[in-house]
Amino acid sequence: TARVPAPRCRATVRASAAMPKGTKRTTAAREAAADKKPKMDPHAVAVEVGIQMHTALPESVKSMLVSCIPNGLQAPSDERNDTQQMAVGMLGEAMEEVKAQLEQAVDVEAAKVAEIEAAGAGLDAGVEATESSLASVGEEVKEKTRSLAAAASAARDAAAALENVVASQREVGKEHDEAKSRLQAMEDLLVEHFRPLSDGSGDGAQHYAALAPLLEASGSDASLVSTLPTVCATPPEQRGTFGAVAIEQLGKILEEKIASSRAAVDAGEAAAQERAAAIDAARAQAEEADKPKGSLAEELAAAQQRERDAVDAAAKAKAAVAEHEPGLQAAKAAHAHAAEALENFVSYNIACFEVLRDARRVPLEQPKVSEEQASTGNVAAEAGA
Repeated sequence: TARVPAPRCRATVRASAAMPKGTKRTTAAREAAADKKPKMDPHAVAVEVGIQMHTALPESVKSMLVSCIPNGLQAPSDERNDTQQMAVGMLGEAMEEVKAQLEQAVDVEAAKVAEIEAAGAGLDAGVEATESSLASVGEEVKEKTRSLAAAASAARDAAAALENVVASQREVGKEHDEAKSRLQAMEDLLVEHFRPLSDGSGDGAQHYAALAPLLEASGSDASLVSTLPTVCATPPEQRGTFGAVAIEQLGKILEEKIASSRAAVDAGEAAAQERAAAIDAARAQAEEADKPKGSLAEELAAAQQRERDAVDAAAKAKAAVAEHEPGLQAAKAAHAHAAEALENFVSYNIACFEVLRDARRVPLEQPKVSEEQASTGNVAAEAGA
């Protein structure tokens, strides 16, 4: 039986592991060991290793196929019975299935290489695109930041203007309140003191004491001021004409004060409406100026999130570029390894199977070769060597 040279590959390593390892022994010891356990045919070992490489068969089926090697595959092809032929056929199918599995592994690794190469073609463009996107969203963040700052400044200005209007109107309102207080005081003097004084009811001196500040504030005639205390203390029927004139003059002064106070209050009422309208307008402006802040803040937050996403995308794109070459080289190495495993399986394991499958007890008759043909064949063999 011709021997197939074993390649330096994993199949060879597995076959070698299955073969008995030699040690330094004496000739007698080696002969004794040979008598105990005959050496296995390396071709049969290669076939057994190939069967064990099958990834889809149960271990029981593998064991059954391996048991067919000694009495089936290793039997000369010209002496096999039907059962042995069937066993050889099953072994051949199993070896072809292993070959198909190895071919599939090669295709898978080739697809990975193609996928990585296709991905690598767009990695640089991806980096450029992510950096461009990052720059764009960065400008957007700056613009949104400026817009929000401007809106916040406008809102602060409007709020300050509202506060100024309110403060100003508060002072004017205070004057109006004082005018109403003065009017009420004048009316109280009229009801509680002047009329009782004019009618002669109550304590005249007490009424005069309440009305005296009014005379002093009005800048009344000195003779009137000096006369009124006596007149006020005198009953109406005893006051005479001069006294009646003095009381009348006091009433006119009070009515003039009431009229001027009422005019001031009436003017203040109109002004108060104007002040309220001014405050409402300033408040509306402040509220309107404050509205854009919320939406602009949301837009800024969204832009800042897009910026963070763009930063992450740019970092991942750069990392992908950095990782691409080692990944590509690893994929190519895996593909080469798978291809080498397939080549070694075909060139050694299947070749060993074919040697045993085709081995005959009686060699086929060789065609006769002339001396000239033999000479030509030797020259070609030497040239091939």
